[in-house]
Amino acid sequence: MRRHLTWLTTYAVAMAYVESAAVVYLRGIYYPHGFEFPLTPMSPSMAAIEIGREAAPIVMLLGVAALAGEDRWERFLAFCFSFGVWDLFYYGWLWTFIRWPPSLFTWDVLFLIPVPWAGPVLAPVLISVALGLFNLLPVPALDGGRLVPDPRNAVAPDTSVSARRWHRVLGDLHNRIRVLQLARIAQQANWRNALVWSRTTAPVAEPPRPAGYMNVWPYRPPATADLAKAWDTSEAILVKMIDSAREHNAEFWLVQLGNDIEEDARDSVREEFLRVNQLQDFRYAAERYRAFAASHRIFYVDLAPPMLEHSRRTGKPLRGFFNSRPYKGHWNEAGNAEAASIIGGELLKKSRALAVDAGNSANQ
Repeated sequence: MRRHLTWLTTYAVAMAYVESAAVVYLRGIYYPHGFEFPLTPMSPSMAAIEIGREAAPIVMLLGVAALAGEDRWERFLAFCFSFGVWDLFYYGWLWTFIRWPPSLFTWDVLFLIPVPWAGPVLAPVLISVALGLFNLLPVPALDGGRLVPDPRNAVAPDTSVSARRWHRVLGDLHNRIRVLQLARIAQQANWRNALVWSRTTAPVAEPPRPAGYMNVWPYRPPATADLAKAWDTSEAILVKMIDSAREHNAEFWLVQLGNDIEEDARDSVREEFLRVNQLQDFRYAAERYRAFAASHRIFYVDLAPPMLEHSRRTGKPLRGFFNSRPYKGHWNEAGNAEAASIIGGELLKKSRALAVDAGNSANQ
């Protein structure tokens, strides 16, 4: 197979060019202001075409791998190698064309088959390096501070062909596990800033762009009849739930979870979000829910203000993990604990049902 590596590489690089060019066109149509989550909806017919477009390169890689290998094992290795080169150069061409992604930790839609996958660009890069390059390298070992071929990778001359193949599979797997362990350690040690792609030694900050509709709708009154109807429908559903709870002599509590921007302790970030999106504050949905709760005589808890205050007081973000940006995404362990503490405190102070239960327990 090694005599075909040059043509496999050429084919994969050229196909990556075509793939990335198509993505540039698509982003120009669906994301004229820059790619971001949540995704812009596609019609069913366009989504089917896009899934086919993603499947076609895999079929093409399988075809060229079948031609390059002399047996099933070599065909498999040829596919792994060409897939790795293709995926690496796909992001390389994207960065060449539109300077995207700005960082290896930027999130992307990785694949649509069998379901949409999303994650940081670093994930497919690591997999592609493992598939494409490590098939050519022996497992290394340290000898007096020097990297040398691992003696454990040596195979006896009289070893069968089948055993040699399995030996190589296990050796490659061992090598890949080492790299993934190093990558995880690098993330935990906060080395990720060193992986930012830039023409200078410092990361280039992207100019702030208006957020997508799903990130700003709670902060504005409904601007169309459809949005007003959506609010009315949601409140009608809540009314049905409240009536059902009362029929069962149960309390109904309405708890509002804010977006990550509302709990961001960095005042400059929140102010910039309001400015770029032409918002006065973050209170529209909260005030509407508060008024709704008062009119229907139910308990209401707005988590965002106390969560923000806790983050300011402790100096710790309540969202984000060791391998993601602070203040973004889901609650981390501290965020879940604080949310539980706030809700629990409100229940203990205001819940009449809990007070009755406590009184019955004391009388028994």
